[in-house]
Amino acid sequence: MRSRALQENAQEALMRERELRETQADLERCRMERDEWERALLEERVVTDEARAALESVTRDLEIEREAREREADELAVEREKANNLQSVLEDFQAGKLFVHSV
Repeated sequence: MRSRALQENAQEALMRERELRETQADLERCRMERDEWERALLEERVVTDEARAALESVTRDLEIEREAREREADELAVEREKANNLQSVLEDFQAGKLFVHSV
């Protein structure tokens, strides 16, 4: 009876030892997976930060271009006004010249 109890205890100890090894192996696999997920997360953060920086850069460039376009549109309006004024002066001059020749 005693020998049988010792044998059962030994088998139980072996079984628990095997379960412990399997659990430790599972734990190690989980640690490795966690490490991989953490590495992937860090890579995603880098990609996100780079994308955010690129977006900010493009947004700044777009704003600079918009401001330049507005300045150019203002300059164009001024030049058109000057051209209109010169055209008006020319027309007045030509009308005066015609008036002088007809008299």
